[in-house]
Amino acid sequence: MQDAVAQASEKQVWGFIDALVARDQRAATAAFLQLRAQGESMPRLVPLMARRVRELLGISLRLEAGEAPQDIKKTFKGSPWAADKRLAEARKADPQALRRAIEALADLELATRGGSELAEDTVALRAIDQIAA
Repeated sequence: MQDAVAQASEKQVWGFIDALVARDQRAATAAFLQLRAQGESMPRLVPLMARRVRELLGISLRLEAGEAPQDIKKTFKGSPWAADKRLAEARKADPQALRRAIEALADLELATRGGSELAEDTVALRAIDQIAA
């Protein structure tokens, strides 16, 4: 039973991150609030969010530089399905928006490590709004 709950939670985390990088503010906010209500920790979420955004920025920049998608896909560490999904996300992404998202996530990480007087969730919701805007 615990494994099923853990798998469901993992799917929710990835759903949240998918919504965030798709800049779907409503879905990202709802998913974040649900995860937090289930006890998901910020120290776990922030690095996962940052990893995906950095990955998409790297792919986006490689596409922008003219690298062929099939060459990018060959260097991807993951399933072919995941590689296709990341390529599709990167094609839709704005590199400048991804850079701003990385900055927002860095600020969020600092804030959740004691760098803010605001509650973690408040800082996180502001970062989500900024990234998804």
